[in-house]
Amino acid sequence: MQKDNVTPIKSKDLSLEGVKERLNHWRTSKKRANEGIPLSLWKQIFALLGKHTETEIRSVLRLTPTQLERGSALLEEAEQLTQTSVLPSTNQEPIDFCEVQEKVTYPLAYKPAEAFATNTCVVELYRPDGMLMKIHICTDRFEELLHAFYKGSQ
Repeated sequence: MQKDNVTPIKSKDLSLEGVKERLNHWRTSKKRANEGIPLSLWKQIFALLGKHTETEIRSVLRLTPTQLERGSALLEEAEQLTQTSVLPSTNQEPIDFCEVQEKVTYPLAYKPAEAFATNTCVVELYRPDGMLMKIHICTDRFEELLHAFYKGSQ
């Protein structure tokens, strides 16, 4: 995993206006309306708390108190995850993540579907004992059905 192209954000380089620009850029370029503010922006926002008051940050960045609470909870959760993502049986080194390779799929065996007969007929049959049978049928085994019907009258 390459890490040489990452520039860490230092709190001395952070300014309220810079964070405001980055936040506004994210707001205009996000893909979904309900997409949450990224952790990298939350880290920058909370890094400003030492220099600016919470009220000033909320008014300049147009954030609600609820959003700040959720952001704080997200940061705490992320910190807990990074602290617990160590291998228990080794020297407590962080887990190195790798990309998952795309799964190769094979098509299912092709078997053509059997088509039903499309010739349909409607037949009304009366037995000598008065029984009536109406048949709506689309099959080639019509003769078999007739024999079974008349066999029952004997």
